Amino acid sequence: MHQWLIKLSHTTSARFVKLQLNPSYSALFAKGTILGCLLFFIVLSSIPLAASLYCLALMIRLFRNNHVILNSAYGRFDYKEDGDIRLNDRTYRLKSVDQIWAQFFVKLQFECGYSVLLWRDSCCEREYRHFLANLQRAR
Repeated sequence: MHQWLIKLSHTTSARFVKLQLNPSYSALFAKGTILGCLLFFIVLSSIPLAASLYCLALMIRLFRNNHVILNSAYGRFDYKEDGDIRLNDRTYRLKSVDQIWAQFFVKLQFECGYSVLLWRDSCCEREYRHFLANLQRAR
């Protein structure tokens, strides 16, 4: 009787989300912007040359090790409403979710201390909204 209403509904009562996450162009743009701004301020600052060279070397090392911006989630991503997340054949337990910048990304922090950013453009828009709706329902 109400099957037509379920098909027209934008939200679903599914208790899980399965995503295939691709590399995010927004994440690359954010890293490039931060790198450019830091480089600009180090080069144009009035600090001594030796300190500038040290800051440049430190900045390059931090960027190579991905310590400036958190890692982006990519690959196979399965989320269950009970807080279990399976990311690329590894299971994590969700500790907290930061949705302040949900129009761009969601920060997921796991109980083991590992954190990732799930960028909006790494999956299709409908799946991202479905994931956000499941997060809202779980909280």
